[in-house]
Amino acid sequence: MRQPKFSRIPTGDTRAKPYCMQVSQFKSHHNLVTVDFSAVCVIMGNTRSALARKKRSKSGLKLESDQSSSLPSSQSSRSKVQSKIVGGREFHNEDKSVYVLAKDDEEKDRLHEVGGDARYAGRKVELLPHTTDFHLVLVHPRNLLMPELVSPLFENEIDVLDTGCGPGSWVLDMATEYPSVQFYGTDISDTFPQSIYPRNCHFSLANVLDPSPFGDKQFQFIQMRFFAVALRANEWKQAYENLYKILLPGGYLQVLEPSILMDTEDSDIQDIIGAFTKILEKKGQDYDVGPKIPGMLKDIGFNVLMDHKLKSPIGWGGKITERGAEDMRSLYHSIAPFLATALDITVEACHEKIDRAVNRMGPTKTTVNIWAYLAQKPQTE
Repeated sequence: MRQPKFSRIPTGDTRAKPYCMQVSQFKSHHNLVTVDFSAVCVIMGNTRSALARKKRSKSGLKLESDQSSSLPSSQSSRSKVQSKIVGGREFHNEDKSVYVLAKDDEEKDRLHEVGGDARYAGRKVELLPHTTDFHLVLVHPRNLLMPELVSPLFENEIDVLDTGCGPGSWVLDMATEYPSVQFYGTDISDTFPQSIYPRNCHFSLANVLDPSPFGDKQFQFIQMRFFAVALRANEWKQAYENLYKILLPGGYLQVLEPSILMDTEDSDIQDIIGAFTKILEKKGQDYDVGPKIPGMLKDIGFNVLMDHKLKSPIGWGGKITERGAEDMRSLYHSIAPFLATALDITVEACHEKIDRAVNRMGPTKTTVNIWAYLAQKPQTE
């Protein structure tokens, strides 16, 4: 096995800046990051839909009967995760989990559909007009932060973990692009592919808060993204500590986390966001954990190489931002019974409020914040 070469960018090194284009006439106090724009536009997004891939050879796929040798024992010994039905939608019913979003086929379709917008990756640039504090954001096709630093690592025979992989879109996409890399996807729910996927993909049930199901195995790269509605406030550091243990010295941790909050003047949107934050607070969750992540990573021992905040337009026009708005519509409708209770209105009235709110996202120039971090475990401790 070829040994991958790790490199660390010293603090303040200009190489740590991602590829981006600055609009000179705009003034900005925000840093920029090159990141899949379709992921920026959603709360629980994924990259290109693996369902759209039709050029994989039969030899590059494996069937369910092939899985047992490559998956940790927790996959075969653990029964399917329990569910509950609320308002006709299927939700997690895992004792340890506070994840609030749905887990049914409709939700998986939403995630894959949002991921399909990545076909614009590397080609489409979204301009944020009528503002004085935005940049021009480039979309990068490789699903990696700081690709100029990280992507060479994927040319080696390494092991990569995507914790909280959901339907496995990122794993499937990356496994096709990097066939010599072994990709492992874990989630508390078995929403990932069960039968057919590339031979270098491995899926299993696991909770990031529990000890690793992989035993002594360590990874050169780990991704943990879009956990904003999945963890309690006091569980974030534990999750990162667990990942630190299974990351090889010199390895990278990629983190993307959105805020539940939005910048908007629309009263319906504000009401819905207020109700959403109440739901999360009641579960002990931190709805705006993003800015606190770098401190946690540094306390654990990581070197934070990228620390960026982005503002993403929702529904401003153009396929990507409109897709982001429709994604939010689907997301809010899925949890309408919970939002209605928090708002003290009927579920029907809540659905109507959601539609009004999403329709107003563009006209009111609504934006959502997302934080992007790339951290590295020191070569020596």
